[in-house]
Amino acid sequence: MREESLGKLKLDLSAQQVIQLLGNPRQKGGVEFWVGDAIYHQYWYYPNQGITLSMASETEKGQQNIAFIKLVSPSTLPTKRGITIGSSIEEVSLAYAKEKDQEMSIPDQTFVAGSIYGGLIFTFDNGRVIEIFLGAAAE
Repeated sequence: MREESLGKLKLDLSAQQVIQLLGNPRQKGGVEFWVGDAIYHQYWYYPNQGITLSMASETEKGQQNIAFIKLVSPSTLPTKRGITIGSSIEEVSLAYAKEKDQEMSIPDQTFVAGSIYGGLIFTFDNGRVIEIFLGAAAE
């Protein structure tokens, strides 16, 4: 799942590459050290585009790269296999059948493609995708 993308956004893109693609974020959170992965994280928010990024670096002021990406409405960014906010459970199931994590997926709620340690997580409401998460949801 390391090759997966959401539009042109991919894991490990640099802060400079993100700004070239999306412009400056409307808001940035504070830089926080996460014990779970021993890395510094900062949230970048693009609410008008439905995008939240976790930008991570080895040091507090080091080079930041995308650690994970979360999409919600009004995002229109597709996965590599064409899934977007609003896609149906059936479309997700067909597109990512081979990658489905049966144990971590919850019928009618979440579909995990890859794993929670690195993959895509689709969240559903009324049979439609309301959130797409790319990255590690657990350490």
